[in-house]
Amino acid sequence: MSMSIEFGGGDEFALRFPYHRHFVRCVRGLNHRRWDAEEKCWYVHISHLPEIMELFQFRKEELPPKLWRAYQIYRIK
Repeated sequence: MSMSIEFGGGDEFALRFPYHRHFVRCVRGLNHRRWDAEEKCWYVHISHLPEIMELFQFRKEELPPKLWRAYQIYRIK
């Protein structure tokens, strides 16, 4: 399955993946997320990074380094 996670700064990251009912249901269950129909991606608050990593089986090494660093800073606050 082709999926991607991108971080452009701020407090959310972009998540793209082919439609799969289970994944969509799980992402919709998060409090701070929004669907962008034009971009065809989910924007998810950085606080949900651990849930997304578990759901899609991302390892820390597969994440954009700036996203991981931003998450660490978020946790400290």
